[in-house]
Amino acid sequence: MKITQSLILDPPIKSLNHHAMFLGVLFLNPTYKNHFLTHYANLYYDFNFKLVNFISPKFYTEESFFVSTEIGYDNPDIVSEKYFFELIQHMMNEGYYIYGNVNEKYIPNRDAYQKHDLTHNILFYGLDTVDKKFDSIAYIHEMDSSFQYKPEKLDYYNFINSIKNTHEESYTHFSKNYIHFFKNKPSYSFSFDARLLLTQLDDYLSSKNTTFSTQCNPNRVYGICVYDAIIAMFKASEEINLRTTKLLLEHKQCMLQKIEYIILKNIIHPQSYTSEYKKIVRAFDKVHLLAIKYNLTKSKSIKEALYAEIKHSIEKEEKILGKVLIDLSSVK
Repeated sequence: MKITQSLILDPPIKSLNHHAMFLGVLFLNPTYKNHFLTHYANLYYDFNFKLVNFISPKFYTEESFFVSTEIGYDNPDIVSEKYFFELIQHMMNEGYYIYGNVNEKYIPNRDAYQKHDLTHNILFYGLDTVDKKFDSIAYIHEMDSSFQYKPEKLDYYNFINSIKNTHEESYTHFSKNYIHFFKNKPSYSFSFDARLLLTQLDDYLSSKNTTFSTQCNPNRVYGICVYDAIIAMFKASEEINLRTTKLLLEHKQCMLQKIEYIILKNIIHPQSYTSEYKKIVRAFDKVHLLAIKYNLTKSKSIKEALYAEIKHSIEKEEKILGKVLIDLSSVK
């Protein structure tokens, strides 16, 4: 028997696994776009993890818009492979998705496979109960050494080995070592909140995080300040992390969607904001391409051009979003 849940395979954020996986489920709710357009406006850079990311209220599995439960990796039922398989089959029959951390040393088509321990996340959205294979999605290591976010089949016993060998000290900063069963809450309706978006834009332009204060961390910088931290990270590295430049591009694409939406809904009026901000999106597309080119050539002039493009584009972005902020502030 095959059990398959629906999944959006091309969500608007794919640079980080956990966003892509949960958004792939959330966008199945036709009202979720309202929530998406309200959030994902501010950024942080974490100096410990050398990571840039969107600021969000909570981790996805803690949100009220999901029906969710979890089982810890120290639970003895996981050791009982037959019981655990029956549990997974039951939960998938009830419409649940499965999310968790795995040790990619035991997962084929991963860069760490059979080489070294690496804890990373994975999402399962289907199961063949006869072949005992999952439909999963994650970043796959391709033959040409590239990484693609795409579906794959994963053997149940590879999965069991990967979680049995995921060590407690390998907790990530996104999620502890649990198997999370989750699904969209039936009939949950999302709404757009212009005032909350306003606060986030103000935080972004002011390099602060007042919107989701529980997420504040002394090892992080926020908003516009992240770009100096990112450039410093690039300067200290022989290779540019393409995940970082891709996320910056996605941030600009998400911001453009917000501007288009609030103009469409007559919340603000100047049509020129859209055409002006599209130039910012194109600039960060160029930044991402320059990063790819630098990694291939190691040309210092390309790296310097990348830094200059970021700095110049952010100056322009500040001016455009400053005007959007003033217009939004006048909305009653």
